[in-house]
Amino acid sequence: NIPLVADGCCNLQKQIQIAQLFGVPVVVAINVFKTDTPAEIDLVCELAKRAGAFDAVPCHHWSKGGKGSVDLAWAVREAANKGNRFQFLYDVEVRAGG
Repeated sequence: NIPLVADGCCNLQKQIQIAQLFGVPVVVAINVFKTDTPAEIDLVCELAKRAGAFDAVPCHHWSKGGKGSVDLAWAVREAANKGNRFQFLYDVEVRAGG
């Protein structure tokens, strides 16, 4: 159901924006299930990239184990090799309780 998938991606888009605050490339892993259509998967990939994700990768690890995540591993490796501006979002010197 393409319209429902598109509507549901607003949460994904917000999560990408939040992750980008850390200053690192964002890779989205899309859990693909047998009921998902290629059009739905393509739409999620497109919307994730349009929202600023470095990459969005369909993953089949639930059905194929590690072999189903090889493309994800390559995408993460490529993103990790990109330059980044990592930053904490809070002062790491602040201690709990004062």
